[in-house]
This record gives sequence, structure tokens and C-alpha cells, in this order.
Amino acid sequence: MTRPVGVAIVAILNFIGAFFLTLGAIALFLGGNILGAMLSSGKDPRIATMLAGMGAAFGMFCLIIAAGLAFLGYGNWTLRPWARIVTIVLAVIALVGGSLTLFTAAIHVNVGQLVGGLVKLSYHAVVIWYYVQPEVKRAFGAG
Repeated sequence: MTRPVGVAIVAILNFIGAFFLTLGAIALFLGGNILGAMLSSGKDPRIATMLAGMGAAFGMFCLIIAAGLAFLGYGNWTLRPWARIVTIVLAVIALVGGSLTLFTAAIHVNVGQLVGGLVKLSYHAVVIWYYVQPEVKRAFGAG
């Protein structure tokens, strides 16, 4: 069966997200070392070690998430049944978390966060709706 256009779009967005997370990881690796070197020049060397370690830890976390996102993108691109399920589960989790963020933004009257939150919620709601459509389920071999 051919790949539905919406599935291709989600897969490409997964790959783009993985790319930017990888760039963020590189920035964290380098930034922790550079910042540590700047702040500890002539002072306590433990600061440099701590900042470099934090940059490495957060950078590694970003790389792990990027690898997972790239793997999910591959699964969506190749229409693996597990990718459809994982995408739906992650979208539901994002809806719950996004609802809390939206609630916080409404309380603090943060218009930018409110608009961004609505866009994210809309995206995840559309993904869930789209991935449960019969033709998409059939494309993944689940219907």
C-alpha cells in the first residue's frame, strides 16, 4: 500500500525534530565546556568540570531523544505498525502535558505561550484523529 501523505508529513517532522535535537546536543556539549572554561579561569576548576559534565549529560539526553525520534520517523516512513501506536501514545501524552501548559499560560495571561500551546494541541489532536482513520490504519496493516 502507498504511504498516506499525512504519515509522510509526520515522519518528515520526526526527522526534522531529530536533526534539531542533534544540533542542540552539540551546542550543549560545546557550550558546557566553553562556559566552564570561561567561568573557571584562575578559579576553582570544579566549576569547569561541573559545567562540562552538565553539558555532556543534557547533550546525551538530547541525543537519546533524537535517536528515538529518528527511529520513530523511520517507522512511520516505512509504515511499521508499532510506529502508528507509538505516535498515537506520544500524541496523547503531549495533549495531556500541553493542556496543563495551556492552563498555566491562561492563568498567567501569557499570550505567546497560549497561542503556541493551542497550535501544539491542535497538531497533536489532528495526528491522533488522522492515525485512527480506517485508510491510515490499513496502510499500517492494522485494519
